[in-house]
Amino acid sequence: RLGESSGTLALDQTGRHDGWYHNGVTLRAEGALVGANNTSASFDGVDDYADVGYFSLYDSAMAIAVWVKPSTATLNNKYVLGKSAENAPTKHCWSLGTVAASGRNQFAFRLRTDSATDSSTLLGGTVTSGKWTFAVAVYDGGHMVLYQDGNEVGRCVKTGLIRTDTIAGVWIGSAPPDVASGGWPGLIDEVAIFGSALTGPQVSALYACRNPQITVLSWNE
Repeated sequence: RLGESSGTLALDQTGRHDGWYHNGVTLRAEGALVGANNTSASFDGVDDYADVGYFSLYDSAMAIAVWVKPSTATLNNKYVLGKSAENAPTKHCWSLGTVAASGRNQFAFRLRTDSATDSSTLLGGTVTSGKWTFAVAVYDGGHMVLYQDGNEVGRCVKTGLIRTDTIAGVWIGSAPPDVASGGWPGLIDEVAIFGSALTGPQVSALYACRNPQITVLSWNE
């Protein structure tokens, strides 16, 4: 959740893949969830990242869900997270980041399967500096899909098993191995990586969880 108050441990709530903050990631930053005490982590876009190991996703389904709030208007080839062993974006096993395209910053979901030499890239949405945005990238074995704030903003055909690579690390705040070339500038919160696909209604439900539904039963002054 990236809600630590101190130290270098980035705790995995599932107990599977704890990570470690590197190069002075700022903790206890503003969180994305309304009314919650949980905070976020702030990355400087220069050398900050969290290393969460060398795990792979298998089969032909996955999903990434994350809240981001960039601190700069320049978001070309920046990475929220990724699994890779080479700096070339075309060689990423999978990653979620941003590119400057069509006159705006867009989310970029990259995915490489066992049958592909290079990663496929799906663009969609609009990413704005200083604004919290909920991004979800889904692969269901037949399509790559991008969602922003609960709404689908991109889709393309894609098949095959997700590429595995034992020497490709997984980072939050950049994509390995060179943080200087793609470090994320801004806040990241509530990172979730699934070994299965999410449906449109599930994505919408996750987005809606940001704002708790409150019913006032009585008001006493």
